Amino acid sequence: MVWRKSGTELQPQNLVPTVKHGGGNQMWGSMVASGPGTMEFIDSTMNKMGYLNILKHNLQAFVDKLGLPRDYWFQKDNDPKHTAFVSPDLNLIEHLWWEVKNRLKNKNPKNKAELRMAIKEIWENFPSSVTINRVESMSRRLQAVLDAKGGHTKY
Repeated sequence: MVWRKSGTELQPQNLVPTVKHGGGNQMWGSMVASGPGTMEFIDSTMNKMGYLNILKHNLQAFVDKLGLPRDYWFQKDNDPKHTAFVSPDLNLIEHLWWEVKNRLKNKNPKNKAELRMAIKEIWENFPSSVTINRVESMSRRLQAVLDAKGGHTKY
């Protein structure tokens, strides 16, 4: 429990920083406004080369499938293997992963295979309204970062 004044939850003195690190079972996924794209399960600790290999095998195929122009915008999160510099993490897909986790509460997978099937089912059946809403929120997210002078936001 934390005691603080109302409206101060995002001030630096009221936050505890975290460090992102590799783990065991992970997922990689893509999304556009019209819905989620490809998703891949990862059975080992992810490193830079593994990440680049996933992009090599998934990203261009997804772009081609959607018929995106050559000047599409690829956005990644602030995981250390994705970027070497510090910037606000505004990746919309993080909210999609949250939705997956939230929807998993209604399922009861008994093992890893059932868990993967449940995640894949949720991922493939997201209504486009979810991803459209995330994309349309980007201007509000950017404004919140500007207002916070690069600090933490509710996003």
